[in-house]
Amino acid sequence: KRCCVSFLPNTLIIHMKRFEFDLESMRKVKINTRCTFPMELNMKAYTKEQLTASADSFPKVADYYQYQLRGVLIHSGTADSGHYYSIAKAPQHGEDSDASWFCFNDSTVSPFDLSALHEEAFGGFSSQNSLKPYSAYLLIYERQHVAFLERGTELPSSYEYNCVQEPKLFMPKELLDDISRDNSRFLRDQTLFDPAYSTWLLDIANVIETDTLAPLEIVQLVTLHIFENLSHSKDLNSQLESFVTLLCSWYAQSSDACLWLLDFMCKKLRFWIVKILLNCSVAETRSLFARVLMTVIRKMAVGNRAQYGVEDEECAVAGSGSASFVGSDDDWNRRDSDDDILLKVFDWSQTPQQPSCVTRRIGRANFWMSKTVCSRFLGVALLDAMQSCEQHWRRFDQLFQVVDCFASCGFSEAVYLIRC
Repeated sequence: KRCCVSFLPNTLIIHMKRFEFDLESMRKVKINTRCTFPMELNMKAYTKEQLTASADSFPKVADYYQYQLRGVLIHSGTADSGHYYSIAKAPQHGEDSDASWFCFNDSTVSPFDLSALHEEAFGGFSSQNSLKPYSAYLLIYERQHVAFLERGTELPSSYEYNCVQEPKLFMPKELLDDISRDNSRFLRDQTLFDPAYSTWLLDIANVIETDTLAPLEIVQLVTLHIFENLSHSKDLNSQLESFVTLLCSWYAQSSDACLWLLDFMCKKLRFWIVKILLNCSVAETRSLFARVLMTVIRKMAVGNRAQYGVEDEECAVAGSGSASFVGSDDDWNRRDSDDDILLKVFDWSQTPQQPSCVTRRIGRANFWMSKTVCSRFLGVALLDAMQSCEQHWRRFDQLFQVVDCFASCGFSEAVYLIRC
């Protein structure tokens, strides 16, 4: 019993079968022994017509069986975990074939010296006399010569000839647009995460004097850069505190900037709360984000507290409903008396020795349509994020610090928080 090839494709992929199940240990293992492979491969000896050698076998041209190595997929690791990268030959543009080989390792593309292929892909023992964890996993060969037919010409009825339709000269527009978008995104990210860009932005920010009101555009730019880029970069964390110190001084002076941040987070960047205050594993980053939010809340609470109880459907957060938030009723217009709070109001103006007392019943607050952005932010962003606290109990300290900051601003804020 033997296997043979009845039809050879223009691109031949060979699986090296580096993994197997060990019946002694009863687990999957990786085979790291040395296995060589050629740069040029003649497949004639492994075809059906060669093995049968029948007289009526249709003769094929010699180039039909001849292949050249075009790429190698390498696996580094064990049978349970590892990493894949590839070594491939770029389209030929000159006589020096070695210069056209590249190593593609995630987002890194670098020239590859073909003379080192045996060290990189054959497997076996290293110079330290231990088995290498990396070796070839897939081999990609291409037929040495492929005849192209003019477009519109029908292919032969049988697969006896190594001919294909002539490829298109132009890339489809949809594919070209996708590549262009990917390249633009890559270049943008490369710029935004470059330490030089952050240093440049910090230098510009430092030009603005401490007691001067910073332009809103600069505050917005720095805020987005900190929490969209800088908070996710391991290399730039040293600059984060400098940016936050500047930002807090700006927000402490500008109500317009505070209004923009809270409104923007309620409408578009609500995910920042969970993403940074709960998901982020770096306590310093969470604390710095909380520091900015607490500065903004303290600034806005003084001017907003008179309108905490004023509700307007026109101010409702787009796409939100009461059922979307923690502790809210299923129906906006339904009040549950069990949820009401009793508030005693003392009037000291008439008789200071025996002030009059009036008990008021206050219902729950529809914070999602509060007229003040500070109370909308409290419910829509902070209280709603508490749904995720159970699974992030190791990292929810800063979230409760921000909520506590709102409650500590004054009696009105504490009562409103209870109503929520």
